[in-house]
Amino acid sequence: MRSFVEADEPSKHVVAGTPRILIRLPGRAEGIELLVPLTGAPPAIPPLAEVHVDVTKDEGADWLRLRTAVPALFPLLYEFALVVADRAQEDGVPVDTALIEAVAAWRRLLQTAAMLSVERQTGLYGELLLLRRLETHFGPKVALDAWTGPTRQAHDFRIGDTEVEVKTTRGERRIHTFGSTKQLEPSPGARLFVASFQITSAGSGGESLAQLIGDLRERFHSHGLGDHYSTLIEEGCLIPPVMEHHYSEQLKLRTPIVLVPADANLPRITDDDIAQIQRPDMSRVTDVRFRLNLEGLGFIDGSDDFLAVLPLGASDGE
Repeated sequence: MRSFVEADEPSKHVVAGTPRILIRLPGRAEGIELLVPLTGAPPAIPPLAEVHVDVTKDEGADWLRLRTAVPALFPLLYEFALVVADRAQEDGVPVDTALIEAVAAWRRLLQTAAMLSVERQTGLYGELLLLRRLETHFGPKVALDAWTGPTRQAHDFRIGDTEVEVKTTRGERRIHTFGSTKQLEPSPGARLFVASFQITSAGSGGESLAQLIGDLRERFHSHGLGDHYSTLIEEGCLIPPVMEHHYSEQLKLRTPIVLVPADANLPRITDDDIAQIQRPDMSRVTDVRFRLNLEGLGFIDGSDDFLAVLPLGASDGE
């Protein structure tokens, strides 16, 4: 297949059988196209990242064309074409149905193979550092129950009436992005703190996200909680086991953790603030996102005020 894709001249390949499925290569590794015959209106294909779908003419007939110019996807689209052909030619499934089934399966495959963005990796790294600290001090069950971030609850951690929103940055300044006004509003009857982490690349002297995930899995597994933890990592954090080893960048804390109370003294934007703006229908304003500089605020790790909320965990200062 590689020799066909990298050839200088355009080429067309027929997947033998009925109906005919075509694989067309523009030449010079410029792309790969799958052509499926159309007998009526084109089927509704869900959008696929980096794959263009349209209708084209070839051999005097109409074809539905799926095309990508992303080299990493060339072998995937080639295998995709064979899957469609097998279902339509060997199993007798209508070609439209075969195509839609294959698209659904391919979307699941791409989702499984996708890496988290650097921003999401950074955020998860901070959450897991705090989870390990809580596991060391409170024990595995309390720590895992306290970790509410993967279940999309209001804040990342809750122990009793204390909530903690974890924010992690790779920047030199303690500036964090808040994706909504709710992130700095405590739940009823709770007190809320922001745990501010600054991390940086560590060369060979740090700990990767993969290593951090694995260390916590061993801790929870030894207490019969490994399966629950792994489910949170896979389904809540979107890192399946087969992808964990890809998160190999070595990281470390740049500065000690800081804990900032989300109280009346903290600069922030709330729903009440938006409602008080004197413009019509301010309730229509949604999804407010803002950045907040926490430099010089809160309590540093090791101080009495800090330890009263987050007791010391392992000896390495996680």
